[in-house]
Amino acid sequence: MAEKTSLNCFACGEENTPDSRFCKYCGRPLLPAERRPSVAQNPQNRLLLILVLILLVACMAFGLLGLLSSRAPRPVSTSPASPALTWARPHPSL
Repeated sequence: MAEKTSLNCFACGEENTPDSRFCKYCGRPLLPAERRPSVAQNPQNRLLLILVLILLVACMAFGLLGLLSSRAPRPVSTSPASPALTWARPHPSL
């Protein structure tokens, strides 16, 4: 059976000597594979990740929709004065 000559850090991936307790590059503890933290396997973290991705996609969709609708050509009015630009006449009783 061959002995391991190096141990890879789970955080940064750098090789360390097999007798090391901490990574010499990032300083994290070198844990055996069964004790390493796994973010993807925690159901709360997966739910949070899914919610963040949905929120990100929704924001991108609304932003794109707003950008495209603001650049849409506006209909040209053929009347000499559009109602939005005319002054309102005062009420006759005033």
